[in-house]
Amino acid sequence: VALVRFMDLGVVGAALATVLADFTAAVFLALMRVRNASQPGGRLLVAVPSPTRFLGFAVFALPIMMANLGKSVVYNGVGISVGRCGAVALAAHQVLARVFFCFTPIGDSMSMVIQVFLPGVLVAKKKEQQEQHETARRSGSLAGSARGVACGTRRALFAAGLVAGLLGASAAGAIPVAFSGIFTDDAAVARAIKGAAPLLGLAVASHAVALTCEGLLLAQHDFGFLSASYLTTTVVSAVFLLTSHRPESLNTAWVVLVLFQGMRAVQFTLRSVWIARQDNYAKGKQAAHTQQEHRPGE
Repeated sequence: VALVRFMDLGVVGAALATVLADFTAAVFLALMRVRNASQPGGRLLVAVPSPTRFLGFAVFALPIMMANLGKSVVYNGVGISVGRCGAVALAAHQVLARVFFCFTPIGDSMSMVIQVFLPGVLVAKKKEQQEQHETARRSGSLAGSARGVACGTRRALFAAGLVAGLLGASAAGAIPVAFSGIFTDDAAVARAIKGAAPLLGLAVASHAVALTCEGLLLAQHDFGFLSASYLTTTVVSAVFLLTSHRPESLNTAWVVLVLFQGMRAVQFTLRSVWIARQDNYAKGKQAAHTQQEHRPGE
């Protein structure tokens, strides 16, 4: 704000502010790492990992890399397509995109919370089931209770992501309509923003659901599916955006963004449901086998 508005540097000020923010963050993190390395038991700032450690890191990092690559291809590809539609469409797209990215932390935060919280629940559930399987005739019913805890946790996390996404979508869709004057004084740009506002809301809602389910899959280490999903999405999106069928208006560009978020939401939701049912089936089969082993007279 200081560089752009008060010092009147415009785009140069915005670019300079971005560089300064990234540089400051990098220096801060590096200093924190150096301080930790200087303490007893600390490690060097830079060290060559062992092959086993590197492979373990790569297995987890690959789907994250594919996810970021897929998002970058779609977001930038749509932006380039809108740029061919004229100054009004591009100006409106910039406003809509900024509002969208203001609300993406809803889904991002849900994903992070799930990745931190859910693994502990799954480990505790597995330990409880093992103890029940080894100790009592009632293990079958108790194992069902443990399964219920894990499934209930998944459902609660998904519901939280859905509610948060709907609330965010309502706000994201309403802000450009009610307060378009904050973003522009141009009537044509304001009309374009208001016309695409419902698509903006749908994109925010779908993004929250997609990131919630993505967090569920990452927490359960379903890396192969995520990598394949994002690789396919990236290739298909890139090919589509390079053909003659690419978006030719602001609204069709945002339809592409809605479809991108919606396809991710549907894929990840169905995959999460399938994993939960497979887990329940396996645990139920194990519980039934345990009950049969402990039947009196057998």
